[in-house]
Amino acid sequence: MSDKYDLKNKQWCEVLRGFDLERIKKIPLGEKFKLVETIKLLAHEAEFAKENGYKNLVESKYFKEEKTYRLICYLYVEDVEFEDIKNIVLNYLDNYKFSDVYYSKFALIGLGIMMMKWERDAFTIFNALLVLLGQEFLTYNLKLYGYNEALMTPAKVEDLIRYKEYEKLFKEKKYKLLALGYMAKENGMDYVEKYFEEGTSNEKAKIYFSLLSNMHDDLIYRSYAFLSADADNMDKMILTGIYCILKDKDILTSHYMMNSCIGKYDHINEKGKLNSVIEEVIGVYEGMKKEIGLE
Repeated sequence: MSDKYDLKNKQWCEVLRGFDLERIKKIPLGEKFKLVETIKLLAHEAEFAKENGYKNLVESKYFKEEKTYRLICYLYVEDVEFEDIKNIVLNYLDNYKFSDVYYSKFALIGLGIMMMKWERDAFTIFNALLVLLGQEFLTYNLKLYGYNEALMTPAKVEDLIRYKEYEKLFKEKKYKLLALGYMAKENGMDYVEKYFEEGTSNEKAKIYFSLLSNMHDDLIYRSYAFLSADADNMDKMILTGIYCILKDKDILTSHYMMNSCIGKYDHINEKGKLNSVIEEVIGVYEGMKKEIGLE
């Protein structure tokens, strides 16, 4: 095997790391046939991106019709970093501990979009994702006839995944963390530290920030992931917000990261929503400046 193909194989293994592929293989037969439709959709969109440019995916039929696909595809369109897309997908998957069907569909959509960002062609995406449904399904159920038919027919959209809604308290804390990220960019990290010292009474947030901000950059992600693994939804969101501040993530990525870790759908992909989020973040930031005497 050449070095080029060996590298690509290692890259695919790295992409798959963190996904529980056995959960995909064990879902009911009828659900696997539905996943074939999801895989067809992803292959179609890869071809659309090739012909029209990935920035124009927002104009595709399936972007408008399939809510879960739109959720993750928007990250690709907005040039969010590959590792951030993967972390957001894995965060959402952590919320599907009791539904292999939800887990499987979301995982395939996430993997498909990562492969699109990785610039894999439509047939590679189609075949690589089909393989994840398992040898038995492919040879005893789908068979060559079903495979050929899937190649030639349009995807049927059926979005059954339901997302959580959260009360006002989660939103308030999320926007304060987004505003602190904005403060770090506008005024520097010293003022963020000052806010954690003087502007908040949340002791958990204070210790999380102290821990993660006072270590070598190489250790921040692993430490954040370790703390998040056992945290409840509120603490996980706070940890994620602090991680995003320290890693200098933009508002779009930070918003997605915090929503993904609590399983909330991110409506920021809707037209005009990003600008309204940014305006709200700036409004919160202005109030926080006054709290610490930064005029």
